[in-house]
Amino acid sequence: MGETVLDRPTNTAGEPVSPEALLERLLDFEPVQAPVISLYLDARADQHGRQNFLPFVRKQLSERGRSYTAGAAERDSFEEDFVLIVQSPESRVQRPKT
Repeated sequence: MGETVLDRPTNTAGEPVSPEALLERLLDFEPVQAPVISLYLDARADQHGRQNFLPFVRKQLSERGRSYTAGAAERDSFEEDFVLIVQSPESRVQRPKT
């Protein structure tokens, strides 16, 4: 499993990191055999006040996961990351109060 960014990226001083700095971090990664999942989401609420990006994420990642051979190391790595990606937004997104 690789590195993940779960919250708004900040530096060690807690200040926001620029997109350019994030891109530099991505460029610094050494090549590996495992798949790389790059996911960018607009998690803002829709016109009804709901955040509905998780069905989209699940569908897209499920489709891409099927492109790897079942039982292959790449598929296993992808599936492990899939679980982390899907669980992380659910635990971090603030639900509207009802």
